[in-house]
This record gives sequence, C-alpha cells and structure tokens, in this order.
Amino acid sequence: MMENSIGETCRRGRIEVICGSMFSGKTEELIRRMKRAKFAKQRVEIFKPAIDVRYSEDDVVSHDQNSIHSTPIDASGALMLLTADIDVVGNGQLPFHFEVDLPLVMAEALNSLPIPPVRVLVNNRKVVQGACECLGVDDVDAALRGLDKLDKIGAEGVAGELAASGIGAAQARALLDMARIRSASSSEVRSRVAELGLSGPLLEEGLGELCALLDAAGSRMPGALVADLRIARGLDYYTGSVYESEVEGHEDLGSICSGGRYDSLASDSKRSYPGVGLSIGVSRLVSRMIAAPLVRATRPVPTAVVVAVASEEERERSEAVARALRARGIPTDVAPSAAKFGKQIKFADRRAIPFVWFPGSDGADTVKDIRSGEQVEADSATWAPPAQDLAPGVVPV
Repeated sequence: MMENSIGETCRRGRIEVICGSMFSGKTEELIRRMKRAKFAKQRVEIFKPAIDVRYSEDDVVSHDQNSIHSTPIDASGALMLLTADIDVVGNGQLPFHFEVDLPLVMAEALNSLPIPPVRVLVNNRKVVQGACECLGVDDVDAALRGLDKLDKIGAEGVAGELAASGIGAAQARALLDMARIRSASSSEVRSRVAELGLSGPLLEEGLGELCALLDAAGSRMPGALVADLRIARGLDYYTGSVYESEVEGHEDLGSICSGGRYDSLASDSKRSYPGVGLSIGVSRLVSRMIAAPLVRATRPVPTAVVVAVASEEERERSEAVARALRARGIPTDVAPSAAKFGKQIKFADRRAIPFVWFPGSDGADTVKDIRSGEQVEADSATWAPPAQDLAPGVVPV
C-alpha cells in the first residue's frame, strides 16, 4: 500500500493507491477504509468498472466474500453525473436566510421525484454545544461524535461511548433525552428543551436559529423540515445549521441529502468565506429507486424508431433513413435482418420501441405506430415522433 501524508495540514486532496500481488488483501483494505469513512459520516461514493462482474454486478467483493455496495460506470466521465451538490459561499459574511433557502430547495427537488415523501431533518450545532456547556461536558467533540451514531449503535451504545470519553452517566442521560426531541413545531422544541432544565447563552443562540429556521420553512413549505436534535453531523467544520434527510418508508436507506453551515472551512490571509451546502447521494438514491422498485422506465431502450429492411440489397436505403433521423436527434436503429415485416415489428415490440419505419419502393415512406396501428406517410427530413415518445421516461411503479 502506498500512502502519502506529507503536507497533511495544507493539502487540497490526494490519491491513495492500494497495490500488491494477488490475494494480498487489496480489496479488503479498500472495503475497510470505505466502511470506516461511512461510519464517520463522511461523504463517500464508490465506483467500479461496469465490466467487472466477476462476483457481483453492483458490489465490490473480496476473495473472502466481504463486500460493499458500489456504482458501476462505463467511463470516468460518468462520475460527474452521479453527484449533486449545492453551496452558497459568502465573502466575509453569509446571511442566515441561506440556511433556510438551501434545505427548502432540496426538499422541493427531492419531493418532485417519483418517490415517497422526503423529510429534511435539521438541527443546530450550537444546540448540542450549548447543552454540553450547560452540563459541564468538556469533550464536546466526543459528545457530537457519539450522538451522531445514535441510529447505528442505539442509546446504550452511545452511552457507552460517552462514558469511555469521560462523560458522566447523568450528563449522558441528559444528552440522550435531548437527542430524542423531534418536531416541526418551534414552540414544542423550545418547551421540551426547557423541560430538561438546560439554559445558557450558546444553547439559547442555537435554539433561536433552529426555531427561526423552522418558522421560516413552515410558512413556505409546511412539514418539509423537521427538527431532530439527534442530528449532529460528526464533521467538525460545521458551525450552525446541520441537515440530514429520510425517505418515508425507507428510513433504513439513511440520509440521501446532508450538509450544513460552515464558517471557517475556507479562508485566506484577509478574510474567511462562510458557506452553507448540501449534497445529494445520487447513486444511493437511484439504487434504491431501481431496487425497491419505486420507479420503472417507460421502455428498456432509448430507440424511438426501427427502420425496416425490405431486403439485404436495399439495406443501404434503410441506413440512409436512419442517418437522416439520427441527424435530427431522433434515436433510431435499423432492423438486424431482412425478415418478414411481421417479425421486424415484433423485434420493435419486444423492446417497446413505438415506431417502425417502412422505406417505400416508390419513394413514398411510411411510419407505423405499433401501439395504435396507425400508419402514415412520412419524410425523414421533417417527421418527428411526439415529444413524449422521443426518449424513455421514468414513472412511479
């Protein structure tokens, strides 16, 4: 394994190469690193070449049959199509309203998809930090890391981790009680925190920002944002609002959209550049949409038209029609053989291709909608299918 940690404090990024002979544990090491990064709530996307189907079409699998889910890709250019981020960065200052705008943009985008309702879960790092201050917890980072694992290891597991970090049992109980608070109502959040007997300036500042976020979001998109005080986002650069999300009925999927406010992540010698950002795990979401399944494609191939071939001697004429249609942006294939027209129509029908084109012997071509049976004269220079038939669509199951 080759690993370069020189300049670790100022690097912008690095490439790590895991190399070795066969059966030396390269894939095991990769899986170990990726699982560790996921457990730390880091943004991780795993890709593998689509041609690698030795053990699984979708997973990276070691010789010992350990595996981790990945996204197969045909070319490196596909990487940029499988992530979706949005960040707003200010020059020295960043108004609070962006902490409202971004999660609402994401909520609107995700809820426009053919999937069950998506809730954006919100908290504020100052709430957890302020609670730690009130309780006399010195190791705030340990508290944040522990609470961030509540879904994975449960309350007992978190209590054990907090105890191992020197946080007392009474302090841990209070933090866990606070982490159980979940509501879309700002007044309910305030009253339930007050019931814990916690009060302090930093806690009040965090609650004020969280409740302002809930109130602003509630007036614009009621129910889209829900306060969930277990959300901590273990990464230490978040300083204000933090966000995660869940798909109703698919909570086991985990968060498909996460992020938050950061004030000191980017800076130069003169000023800092505060920002707020969110990222959608596109590959995770799409994998579930297909596997559940939540959606289906309207047809299995992109082709909209099959050009029939009357005889192999006339194939070039069919190819010329196909070239003319493709040049105008119409996905077109040519029939693979000059079989009887009935068989060529069946070829298209099995693939849900809606149209079959028949070059005419006298120069008058026709095109047939094999769904309705309607057949009309057509010119490859002007004819076009209806917009809804030009490309496959995605519809709910």
